[in-house]
Amino acid sequence: MKTYLLTIAMAGMSLVVYAQSIAPQVINSGGGQGNAGTVYLDWSIGEMTSVETATSPATILSQGVLQPNDFASLPVKLIYFSGKATAAHNELKWATSEEISNDHFDVERSPDGLRFNLLVRMPGAGNSSIGKTYSFDDREPLPHSYYRLKQVDYDGTFSYSMIIFLKSQDVAASYQLFPNPVSQTLILSGVKKPVDILITNKLGGVILQRKAGADETVRFDLREVPSGTYILTIRGSSQQLNWSSVFIKH
Repeated sequence: MKTYLLTIAMAGMSLVVYAQSIAPQVINSGGGQGNAGTVYLDWSIGEMTSVETATSPATILSQGVLQPNDFASLPVKLIYFSGKATAAHNELKWATSEEISNDHFDVERSPDGLRFNLLVRMPGAGNSSIGKTYSFDDREPLPHSYYRLKQVDYDGTFSYSMIIFLKSQDVAASYQLFPNPVSQTLILSGVKKPVDILITNKLGGVILQRKAGADETVRFDLREVPSGTYILTIRGSSQQLNWSSVFIKH
């Protein structure tokens, strides 16, 4: 996978292009697939990065275009990686046209498109010249879930797919954190079941920690907390990450 500037001009290339609006903070999200001669390209615009200044919170921006290296033989040819949000779970599907020394796939998820955690590891086909399809259902999706595939060879070499975004259809999981920025009292609403809540600084140090019950509005007294950027994380009874949000303390 190489990174290029936003210039797409390939002779004899037929592309199917799509575009999407991932979230209000994300710009220029899109991508496509197609053949350029004998090379298959599956590219995306809008891989995310975070920009933060001394006076403004983190903002998610587009980095440009990512696409496979067309001068090298890719060990695994990924045809597509897609997802669908249902009322019960998020469905993830992907397919390959060819696999060489493919040990496994890691399905990774993120609440913000920046920090990813392993959801499940699925064995690859090893060596295969025929098409293979894979699927995984995320039974405990986040309100906003970003997914990517990490494909790992037998020798440990790995590569990532494009990032996809799914918004949960579970309206009960509509957490809200306000005000942001905050000076004294931070309020968390939308808690529908017992959860553990953790506030950490950017280095991972724990600032506050507490439990919340069902249908509870949670208030945090931050008057003694130093000014800075913090992360509020919500975990369910299984300690699986449910939701997280960045806030600023003045």
